[in-house]
Amino acid sequence: MSAVQAVLRNCGNAAGVGYWRFDSTRGLLHWPTGFGPPARDESYGSWWPLGEFGQNLAPADRSRFFDYFENLFESTAAKSLDLPIINAKGGKIFLRLDGAPIGGDAQMLAAGIVRDVSRRVDAEDRVRTTTALLEALAITVTAGILIFDTQGRFRRANRQTLKQFGVDPNEGDEQAQLTSLANRIPAALLADIAECRKTNSAATGLLPAEFAPDTPVRWRANPFGRGGIVVVFEPAAARPNGSSAQVAPSANGKAGPQPPAPAAPESAATPVAPAASSGGTAMAEPRTSAEAIAIERTRSYLDYVHHPCLIIQTRDASIDYANRDAREKLGLKANGKIHINNLFELSGRPPPRNVYVTEQRVTHMVTLPMGARVTRMTNLDPDLLFVEYL
Repeated sequence: MSAVQAVLRNCGNAAGVGYWRFDSTRGLLHWPTGFGPPARDESYGSWWPLGEFGQNLAPADRSRFFDYFENLFESTAAKSLDLPIINAKGGKIFLRLDGAPIGGDAQMLAAGIVRDVSRRVDAEDRVRTTTALLEALAITVTAGILIFDTQGRFRRANRQTLKQFGVDPNEGDEQAQLTSLANRIPAALLADIAECRKTNSAATGLLPAEFAPDTPVRWRANPFGRGGIVVVFEPAAARPNGSSAQVAPSANGKAGPQPPAPAAPESAATPVAPAASSGGTAMAEPRTSAEAIAIERTRSYLDYVHHPCLIIQTRDASIDYANRDAREKLGLKANGKIHINNLFELSGRPPPRNVYVTEQRVTHMVTLPMGARVTRMTNLDPDLLFVEYL
């Protein structure tokens, strides 16, 4: 093998691309090393009888494989084929073949490239699994859920949301229901959601009384991915005495809670610690049972997000909540007081005064990697930061 061939082979292997040749007259296929069964010639690749090479595929895929090479010479146009090879050195791999005939018809030679697309197939499988999971969540939860895609289009609404805005979930197909829903959503709410997409930050407010005549309904919008928005509709939290929470416009024009009422009896405001599976620490301030359960349920949804998400308390730079992916990838402990060494470098905010943290006063100290998306969670607590690694 020449030096140029060696460089091309090494670069191709690193990029997941190999080169094959096919001699139809002799029925021989030259296959590159590292893209299927162990090669007989480790220097570059091996010549295989086509029928013998096909035994490395599952029986259901062999006919497609043989048809591909049989039909390859019908025209000069390049042809493609996706198939898995089960007898590969590292296990099952997914490949994409692209090839075309070379020269005249008399030669019956063809060549092309083969690409390892296992990562793409695995990503598609994860997307399908995540989509199925989200569908199951949308059907199971009692809250209304409305999802906008990265282009700002209505993508999904569960039955609770359709009913909230007077759309019959039993009439028409999903697209017709979404079209009807789009015509009923208040313009002010759509404007707030558009602002949420633009600033990539959370927003909250109350539905107009015409859509919630009996019980005030709060909406919460949170961005995800690269421009998607999830909106949740839930009854407004009740105060300890059972009356509905009164909501007034906040400084940014969106609805926000009124100043807190006088302290309720201790029995009505029992602090609720996060569940053991959440990996968080106890809430810093007492909350009513209903509020704590709602917050914990909302945070538990983050365990289904496949990238690290944390909620951090800036007063003492401690982790208030970390989802499953954050705990696994950042090595966070399930219990104890976790202090962030570099929170203020990460967020760009100046450190608060009178914060003195030592290893003796906390259980664990960690340093978060840079490159996170950081958002202040003004709808819950201005001292909370939402940190997300995409």
